[in-house]
Amino acid sequence: MDLLSRGYKREALARLQQLCDDDENHMEARLQALYLALELGQPGIVDAYLEGSLQYQARKHGPQGTAELYRQVRTAMPDLAFSERVLVSCLLSGEKAKDPRVIVDATKMLLLLFPESVSLPRAFLASAEVQVSQGRPDLGVGTLMNLIQRYPMDALAVIAERRLRELQGTTRNSFSPPSRTFDMPSKVHDAGPRASGKNSLPPKK
Repeated sequence: MDLLSRGYKREALARLQQLCDDDENHMEARLQALYLALELGQPGIVDAYLEGSLQYQARKHGPQGTAELYRQVRTAMPDLAFSERVLVSCLLSGEKAKDPRVIVDATKMLLLLFPESVSLPRAFLASAEVQVSQGRPDLGVGTLMNLIQRYPMDALAVIAERRLRELQGTTRNSFSPPSRTFDMPSKVHDAGPRASGKNSLPPKK
């Protein structure tokens, strides 16, 4: 875009927004608008284009594209509110992309913003595997215990119990309940219909 090449970023963003308004299926314009909005610190615009851009990245680049965009947004705007649907989608993409940072971060945000989400058992199980694979079986055990205690009737609780036996060679009753399994954000901001939690996501090495 000529405006962008000349350094007129705000004008370029406005032009992209007009393109998006004129053609709601212009996904490339939405993605570029999101990137510019991230750079210019415009959370409202990022929020408006986030879900569609994640879906577009999934179609273009698979789960790796979705995970990468999630990481970029979380790093640039750690206080941005995410919908439950977006968080679950990013969690699943993180699993498929084998991206441990996205799995654990999406789990933290899902637990913080949507503590009643039916996707939390799967998120806990995925995060436990990440913790174990990164050399922290103690955290993995705590997360599995959390899953079992919170959701004893969920089908994944059976898988979690089996995994605990594999890790510790004993039953769940031998474990003391963990005080916490994640370092949760210290504050939650009021952001209208959704809350926003600050929780930094380390850049991918």
